[in-house]
Amino acid sequence: MQDESYFELRISNTDLESIKNTVPSKEHYCPHFLKCGGCQLLNWDYEKQVEWKSKQMVALCNDIQLTPQAFLKADEIFAYRHKNTYTLKAFKTQILGGFYAMNSKSLVTINHCLIQDKKAEAIFNSLKLILKQQKQQVYEPDYDEGYLKHIVIRVSSSTDEIMVILVNASSEFPGRKNVVTALRKAHPEITSIYENTNPDQGPYVLSNTNRLLYGRETLTDKMGGLTFHLGPSSFFQVHPNQAEMMFKEALSHLDLRPTDTLVDLYCGVGVMALMCASKVKTVIGIESNPVAVKFATENAALNQITNAKFYKKKVDEYMGSAEGADIVLMDPPREGASMAFINNLIKMNPRQILYISCNPLTQVRDLKQLALQYKVTWIQGVDLFPQTKHIESFAILEKKVRRP
Repeated sequence: MQDESYFELRISNTDLESIKNTVPSKEHYCPHFLKCGGCQLLNWDYEKQVEWKSKQMVALCNDIQLTPQAFLKADEIFAYRHKNTYTLKAFKTQILGGFYAMNSKSLVTINHCLIQDKKAEAIFNSLKLILKQQKQQVYEPDYDEGYLKHIVIRVSSSTDEIMVILVNASSEFPGRKNVVTALRKAHPEITSIYENTNPDQGPYVLSNTNRLLYGRETLTDKMGGLTFHLGPSSFFQVHPNQAEMMFKEALSHLDLRPTDTLVDLYCGVGVMALMCASKVKTVIGIESNPVAVKFATENAALNQITNAKFYKKKVDEYMGSAEGADIVLMDPPREGASMAFINNLIKMNPRQILYISCNPLTQVRDLKQLALQYKVTWIQGVDLFPQTKHIESFAILEKKVRRP
């Protein structure tokens, strides 16, 4: 298996020294910077961050003899996160919370983070106090004892709905009713409270085992003029406003026709697929997560879209027997597409491909593999993660016309 670090953009030693030696403004100072590791570029002012990310895109695209479009900056560069995840830890009589340091299981305890949603942060700090007052037992991974492990708080910027998810090591959670009552009293703006049971000590915070403790079953958010229902485990873009801007820009470069069949691979809860539905004949969404497929189907009905169907299948399994498509949307995981995926994509013979990536390193690698049959007509980096080194990018590929 390839080392995961291969799939990460690297900050040069020169840039790292520049970041360390830059004095941030008092307003944007973080005492946890470089300890937490979550905001690798925080000390730089935003224009410097954009300049660095633009250079990364240019360097990567030079490798495939392309010139990227101007890097798309973000308007909201602080407090932008839709999903806010905190890990809990007991220390003497205190209950602490924070984030794991990069590539470590060492917890950096925090009370304030510049990129976390302010409403989520207030709830997180209240909840720590409630848990202490009620003498709740926080999970201890070294001994595999206790209950509460993580707190996940989802905030919709478009509807102001808030979903709180209490992640427990087991279904036993003494005093859950009292915790919910106290949390609702402290924060009546909360619209849902869930319990998520995840006994595993692996890298995933949430399982698919959820129990509604209070309020609405779903959180409602909006994107591209459509309404979406989300559950506790649903994937949704971390920076929704910036993601919507990226989706609209990407779709503006697609030649969508009323006779087209569009296939969305890794469709999630159906955001991109449904944004395209009014411009094509048929939309097919493929997703391996059954909960995501359920929500995608519900979201189609919610928006009165009748030409979209979603299927629970592994992408490679679907592509192996797919009949073809006019347009393919793909948003693979960080490691990008396998050679089997690319070969099957070529067999599907789409007229155009929209390739969205959270890792331009592997995206550029995959574009090389597609270069014999497809021409990249547009590639652009987008800042979905201000203050961090991460870059989102999208590319439009068109089928090459073969000469007789």
